[in-house]
Amino acid sequence: MAKIAGRGLPGDSEHRLAFKVELARGASHIASTLTPASMTAAVAEVLDQFVVDRGAGGFDTFRLLLAEDLENRGCVRGAEAVKIYVRKQRLKDYLQCK
Repeated sequence: MAKIAGRGLPGDSEHRLAFKVELARGASHIASTLTPASMTAAVAEVLDQFVVDRGAGGFDTFRLLLAEDLENRGCVRGAEAVKIYVRKQRLKDYLQCK
């Protein structure tokens, strides 16, 4: 995955600083899982908790930064799980629009 700053997204360093605690905790939690099931649960927990704590406004940026941090830790499967994660509420909203 290319770095988020390489995509020209403004505010990478500001977001990284603002989400520093959540990124460190989330990457550590996900990278420490031992099974695919526990990794899936950890990804859902970290990303859902971000929305509870911070709201949905920075969710996509946080998700990309978290995936990047996991890749930097060598946790490729965790990074992929974070990239493809779809929040239940977002999916529900999407399905209601159809």
